[in-house]
Order: sequence, then C-alpha cells, then structure tokens
Amino acid sequence: MVRSGLKARLLHAGGVFTTADPDGLSQALDASHRFRRDTRLGGLLHHPKVSFREVAPTHSLHVVIDGNTVSSHIDRVSPLNCDPDHPAHYSPLRIVAHNATGIADNVVRRLRGRRNRR
Repeated sequence: MVRSGLKARLLHAGGVFTTADPDGLSQALDASHRFRRDTRLGGLLHHPKVSFREVAPTHSLHVVIDGNTVSSHIDRVSPLNCDPDHPAHYSPLRIVAHNATGIADNVVRRLRGRRNRR
C-alpha cells in the first residue's frame, strides 16, 4: 500500500532519485487505488519506462520508473477522467488540456530564461 506521504517524499527527493527496489515500487503503485499505470499509448513519451499517474484531476503526481531511476513531477492538469463513480481512464478533452498546459508551461519557462539572460 502506498502511504499518504509518498507524494511529499517523491517531490522532496528533487524529482529524480534511485531506488534499490524498482519492482517493489511498481507493485506498491499498482496496488494503490491512488495511482494508475499508464497505458501503452499514455506512456508513449516514456517508452520503454514504466509510468504511473495519480488519480486526481489537478496537481497530480506523475511517476516514471526507468530501471533503478525514478523521476516524478506534478501535472497541473491530469489527462485522466477522475469521476469518482467510474474507473479512471483517459479523457480526450483532458488529454488536450494536459498537453496545452504542458506546452504553455514550457513557453513561459523559455521566455523567463531569455529575460533572465539579458
């Protein structure tokens, strides 16, 4: 079972850390009702890594496991439909919102970087 402090611990680790038991971490995330393993399509950008998404509509934790290396970040908008009356699944509208938010965040970071170099 994934303890409630997992999100804080993953983020406190600076977003990237190593684990001695990647299989145990994957099993804990698989067993948790708070996380969902990405489908092949949903994890396309992370292939062949294993990725999990927190089942939350906003500010959801996205965890990617690559061997012993674990990276994590917060997605401001989750691509999952998190209706409590239905199992979590990808929503086409939320995928568009998720990707648009990611693009906007990247543009803002680049603009801030250029401004700071002047």
